Formats: sequence, structure tokens, C-alpha cells
Amino acid sequence: MKVCVYMMTDLALRMEIEDGTNATVQDLVQSITQEEQLRLPRIASTVFTLWMSSGLLELQLKAHHKPLQIRNKWSVLLAKYAHASESRQRRDEPVLSFKRNVFYPLNQEERIKDEKILELLYAEAKYNILEGRYPCDVTQYIMLGSIQARIELGPYNPQYHTLHFFSSAFFQGQIEQPVRGLKSLITHQDIPVLVGINGRGVYIINNIQYTLLVGLKYEELSWDFAKPSQEDNPDCLPCLFLQFRVVENGTKVSKILQIFSKQAVMMDALITGFVEELKLKLSSNTISNNNIDRSTTIFDNNLNIDGATTRNDSSLSFLTNKLRKLTLATFDEEEENCSPDDLNQLLMGSRAS
Repeated sequence: MKVCVYMMTDLALRMEIEDGTNATVQDLVQSITQEEQLRLPRIASTVFTLWMSSGLLELQLKAHHKPLQIRNKWSVLLAKYAHASESRQRRDEPVLSFKRNVFYPLNQEERIKDEKILELLYAEAKYNILEGRYPCDVTQYIMLGSIQARIELGPYNPQYHTLHFFSSAFFQGQIEQPVRGLKSLITHQDIPVLVGINGRGVYIINNIQYTLLVGLKYEELSWDFAKPSQEDNPDCLPCLFLQFRVVENGTKVSKILQIFSKQAVMMDALITGFVEELKLKLSSNTISNNNIDRSTTIFDNNLNIDGATTRNDSSLSFLTNKLRKLTLATFDEEEENCSPDDLNQLLMGSRAS
């Protein structure tokens, strides 16, 4: 029987097992560590083991488990342990992964010197960081991002590696789907989106329908980052808020879009970098105060440049038509400084993925 085992280094190992039906985890791990192309030392069989994983459930298998039998019982395991609808469970497809054994002592892991083992451990740690499974503060994220940039891009060159060098950055997130009618309410699910951030602004893309939902220049928006309201709950997501102004029924109003994402802290850091660069350019140029109206908005700790003063009403109305595809909080000009209850409702900030 042919078996495919996925490594955390984005490689897949295809093996032919003579008695695949009865092959145990111990048998497969031994076969993996003996693969010449991997060049793993014998100790790798205790550092790593096999996992059966999907988007709904992740199980570390025991040495005597038979992976094929676990796969055949997957629907039963999902019904017992997964938090998902029956239709979502039916679509679930697990994979067999070679990952760290959770019972391997950390003090022994810290003494590992073998490069091949360290490479696998690093790849798994990187995945867990990007997925938000290893919570870090901003300084730690910056340090880890710097290490990864050094690995992928080589030594830092200030003349070459400027903010413009990282001009096509995309992040994964999800937004609320507008509810229209009873059926929509029953089948209501969030929409997965790509958040594109570059030197000009922020762009929300529906990458399933390949459509741009909204694009905002930095002069047209304010933003804020919110940590999960339940930081001990791994299913509670941090989020990024985007505030901007449009004309709705002849009235200028403020809209707030909430983007849920484990990568929200990275979005916030990149936006902050671009905005700081824009502020430096603005301060270095001779600009009349009459040309830019710096308004006080809900998120007054950020850029806060009123884009409505530089865009005519027709363009704002056109944007409003596209916003019907989004679920947005709305405040009129008199409610610019909204009530604490309204803001707290928004800044709860997180929800289950």
C-alpha cells in the first residue's frame, strides 16, 4: 500500500508499505527515519511521531496505533470530538504528518545539535507561530520575522531591503457575511479573504470569487488592532479594524470593517511601518494645513487623515455600492465619537474561527 506522510518542511514522503493495513505508527516512523534522502539520526524516532490532522481535529497517534484504522474511524472521531456541522465534518479530509512528539522532554530538545532534526523542529515552530498557536508579543514577532527574513533573503542591505522591497504582502483573514433573509441567517458563515497591504494602502480581496471588495489608501482610513477577548481560547481570533468615510443617502458616514485573523498583528505592524513612512514624507514637504484635514476619529492613535476632503461625492457613492457585499458598522458625522457601549461592542474584537 502506498502511504504519503507530510513533513513540516513542506515536503511529502511517499512510501510503499508491504502490509499497510496492519502497519503501526512505530513501523512507519522507523521507515521514515531510515529513508536515505532525509538523513535523520536514530534519535529522530523519539523526537518525532505521526499525527493524523485536519482542519477540525489533530491527533498524535500512539506507537501501537494503525494509521489506516484511525483513518477509517475518522468520521466517528469527528462526531465525538470536533466542533463543526455534519456537512463540514463530511468534507473533512485528514493527512498523516511527521511532527514533534509532545511527550519528548523540552530540556532534551534544547540539547539537540543535529541539523536535520533542528530543521524539522524549526519548520514546525514557524508554522505554529504563523498560526497564532505560540503567542508572542510584538518585539518577539519582530525578532522572529527578522530571523526568517535573514534565512529567506540573505544579509540585510539597507539600500535594497526598504519598505518598498516588501510591496506585495498578503495575509489571510475572514469577515462577516451580510445577512439577507432567513435562509442566509441559518447558513451564515464568515467569508475568507486576502488582505493585501502595500505602500499605498490596504485592499480586501475575495479570493474565492476573485473580486476586490474594498481598497483604501492610507490617507482615507484609520485602523486599530485588537487582541482576542479570550486570550486563553485558541479559537478566539484577534482582529484588525478599518475605519473610513463614504457618502450614504447624501450623508457622509463612517464605516468600520472588522477583519478576523491570526495574522492581524502582522497586518498592524506592516500598516504602521508604511504609515510612519508616509508621515515622514508629509512632514518633509511644505503642505498647507488647508490641503489636509486631520480629523479626530474613533481610532485617533493612528494616521487620521480625512480622505473625504480629497474625494468627490460621486466616487464615495460608487464605493458605497460595492460595500453592500460587506458587513459594516456605521456612524454618521455627529456620532464620530461614538458611545462607549457601541465601541466596546466592536472592540470585543474576536470570535471563534
